[in-house]
Amino acid sequence: MENDQLHVIVIEDNPGDVDLVRQMLDASVTTAFEVQCVDRLSDGLARIERQAVDCVLLDLTLPDSTGLDTFTKLHQAVPMIPTVILSGIDDEATAVRAVAVGAQDFLFKHELNGPLLSRAIRYAVGRHAVEQTLREKEEQLRQSQKMEAVGSLAAGIAHEFNNLMQAIQGHTTFAMDGVPKDEQPYRDLQVVLSATKRAANLTRQLLHFNRKETCRKEPLNPNDAVREIIELLSPVIGEEIRFEADLDDSVGAVFADGTMLHQALMNLCLNARDAMPSGGRLTVRTEATMISEQQAEAHPEFEPGRYVCILITDTGCGMPPEVTQRIFEPFFTTKEVGQGTGLGLAMVYGVVQQHDGLIDVISEPGSGTTLRIYLPVHGVPSDVCRQATGQEAGSKAGLVLVAEDDEMVRKILVRILQTAGFLTVEAADGEEAIGVFQQHAKDIAIVLLDVVMPKRDGRSAYDRIREMNPGIKAIFCTGYDPRSNEAHDLAKEGFALIQKPCTPEVLLATVRKQLGTP
Repeated sequence: MENDQLHVIVIEDNPGDVDLVRQMLDASVTTAFEVQCVDRLSDGLARIERQAVDCVLLDLTLPDSTGLDTFTKLHQAVPMIPTVILSGIDDEATAVRAVAVGAQDFLFKHELNGPLLSRAIRYAVGRHAVEQTLREKEEQLRQSQKMEAVGSLAAGIAHEFNNLMQAIQGHTTFAMDGVPKDEQPYRDLQVVLSATKRAANLTRQLLHFNRKETCRKEPLNPNDAVREIIELLSPVIGEEIRFEADLDDSVGAVFADGTMLHQALMNLCLNARDAMPSGGRLTVRTEATMISEQQAEAHPEFEPGRYVCILITDTGCGMPPEVTQRIFEPFFTTKEVGQGTGLGLAMVYGVVQQHDGLIDVISEPGSGTTLRIYLPVHGVPSDVCRQATGQEAGSKAGLVLVAEDDEMVRKILVRILQTAGFLTVEAADGEEAIGVFQQHAKDIAIVLLDVVMPKRDGRSAYDRIREMNPGIKAIFCTGYDPRSNEAHDLAKEGFALIQKPCTPEVLLATVRKQLGTP
């Protein structure tokens, strides 16, 4: 801050001390000071209201206020201005309390000299600027996390709501076909159909909150991810915590979104750090493991097979059972107000679920905590392959493959197509869509794919299907915002994109257009 002019107000009722401070600051060779003086706290506050001030030099004993209460009144009135306290009383305890409640520095008058005073003011202004920047960044982060949570919640609600609206709209349309148009039931159904359209518009507004990319999975070495996290976090974990890795080179690759996995591991490591304020040991370990059918029975979402287990172990305070049972709940936190949103572990849980994995926790008060993430090894074949429904596809032509994970939506799409004379086969996820296509590759003329599905998303499934038939036609459906990244990319590449809920007319017109049929 050399050669910059700083505006300083001195609140001091002793004329001798005022003159001494002026002389010291006038003699400064590193910084130019503009100094103004008042002898009462009330006058100082009034002066600060009228003009810009960079720093306050404050005596605690004034005609209208005495003791540490003097600083408290000033700090409450103008918390954004750094304050250096000048005291004629050599009281170390008061000095410590003053700094603890917000004073930038505390100087004893009998030890005062020009360089010390000048440096104290410059450092106070500089520290205060850094602290203000940190506060602004923290507030931005809190706001970002809050909006991210709201966006995720809104997107999830809107997606599910759009699926429900697709079913309601579809069945309402079918019901209207069997009712005379001049009767009241037909008019009632028209009102229902109109309401579904309004509901669909509302969900599109909700989706404006969310602009996330879909989970973009690719083969990934979990050991590499752990090494990168340790390298990244080592400077912020703290020297009092021993941060180490124990990696099993025999683990296989996982099929994961690297960015999402990094975020999850980072969150777990930072949580472990917070559980060890006095230091300790934080270990991230990987190991290959097999999940048996008996083990899988305890977790319905688990499939037997080979898994990579990532363990994050700390020697911290641990948690009682009533806490471990709830740590993955959104907005649940054991931290003090303002120190945590309660969304970090909920985010980790969501990432693991999105990767077809499992996370559990082992912890006891005073014995530390271990969190275990299980991710399926990439490349293990799956026997899940649902039989095609409706027709024997082998002898049929112009078959439509409908891949949609929501059963209600899938059934209504199939019914619309079949009512219009199309033959269909179904799949409940991206992997199954590939399997069904392999069985009926010669007969399937077009694939109707949900953009976001379990196991493999619509675009990834299409890429694999296209390897088997480069000329295959495709239509993508989405219940999310059609302007989201994945939908935007598909539209930009020229793919037909249907926004759920869609009317039978829109669906059939899109299919016929892609097939080139009337």
